[in-house]
Amino acid sequence: MYIEHDKRILSKAISVTAVVNAVMTAGSVAVRFLLKDTSSVLPDMLDDAFWAYQGIFSVFQIAVTAFIFWCAWRQLEHYRKMIPMDDYSELAKLQEEVMPEEISNLSTYSIRQLLEVWAFILIGVRIVYDIFTITYRRFVAGLSSQVDITNINELQTFSAIYNGSHSFKYIGMLIALVLGILITGVFLNDKYLKIAAICLTALFIIAATFVQIQTYTIFNHEIAIVWSSVIFHLLQTVGLYGVGIYLKKFYRGI
Repeated sequence: MYIEHDKRILSKAISVTAVVNAVMTAGSVAVRFLLKDTSSVLPDMLDDAFWAYQGIFSVFQIAVTAFIFWCAWRQLEHYRKMIPMDDYSELAKLQEEVMPEEISNLSTYSIRQLLEVWAFILIGVRIVYDIFTITYRRFVAGLSSQVDITNINELQTFSAIYNGSHSFKYIGMLIALVLGILITGVFLNDKYLKIAAICLTALFIIAATFVQIQTYTIFNHEIAIVWSSVIFHLLQTVGLYGVGIYLKKFYRGI
């Protein structure tokens, strides 16, 4: 069976999640800026106060995202339960014949599958991402403990290792997001979503392998820009929001 063309479930869940991600990212940047120790040459993630706030933001982000997708799931199941399951196929054929322009582009079953895919990515993979972020912090802390930061050569070696390994923290989550876009494109047979997934992957590879971390001075604060990190955070905020708006604008009932 199909839902009506003006019902928005998946696109709304993705868009609202993107807004939540944007708010949490902005909060993290603000805290980093306020707590930044200008005298420290070590990465911000080793600052205990910043790390504590980062953990709070992550837990809140996961909890809110889970609530968003739970509401979306309940809404979809409400529509599905309005009709006996045995009548789904017959009703779908009738809807396709009688009002093809007034029904969603995908059946409720396909929408539910996509909802499960995105829920797993934005909740399940996000939890894995946070766990491995903790592991990566331990690695950086252990590495920094072996470095004499007063020795310029050792400090440069540490910076080179950190710069070269930082992108690995984002790979799993970024691949999951790209796969979500690709799978959605496959379901909808949308070439633009498929191309977007390919381009995002190529852009991240270029940023991670050829573009170095760059440092800028803003209001007497030294800010290190990791471009692979920028791409990742833009994807989970602006990119996700764009996917949600795209689905809402070009596909009925998604």
